Amino acid sequence: MIAVLSFLLALSLLGGGLVVGAQLFLAGAVIQALHRHEPEQAMFLMRQINDRLAGPQSVALFIGTLLAVSAVGVIAFLALESVERWWLMAGAVVYLIGPVGVTMTHQAPLNAGLKAADWSNAERVWPAYRRRAQFWSVIRAALGIAALGALAIGAVEF
Repeated sequence: MIAVLSFLLALSLLGGGLVVGAQLFLAGAVIQALHRHEPEQAMFLMRQINDRLAGPQSVALFIGTLLAVSAVGVIAFLALESVERWWLMAGAVVYLIGPVGVTMTHQAPLNAGLKAADWSNAERVWPAYRRRAQFWSVIRAALGIAALGALAIGAVEF
């Protein structure tokens, strides 16, 4: 069981680092860069980016990491009895709340709304989308960094 936990923990840290890094890059660079364009062009480009991010490779990374992190939390709860158990469980829970939960409850609906928005409303839609998308991207990335930190501390203690 310990070898399985070690393998899943490594996958969680690698996959989580990629997911959280992409979320942070989206908030810190992509949305900021798009803000310099006209609203119609920014909407068009963001729709293209969102379509790519919903592609099979990104979805596989997102779901695969979700499964690995979830398994780490469950195995830590069932198989460990020392302090690392709590770090690993906390990391798993915060990851599920942040990079996964915020994506599903806030970012995905925002992206769907942007995709469905009428181009004629770009002057109103883009600024509202940009503010909320950037805010939630920062929140999920910050929670993701905290989660990965907890998982790393649990790994060191483990």
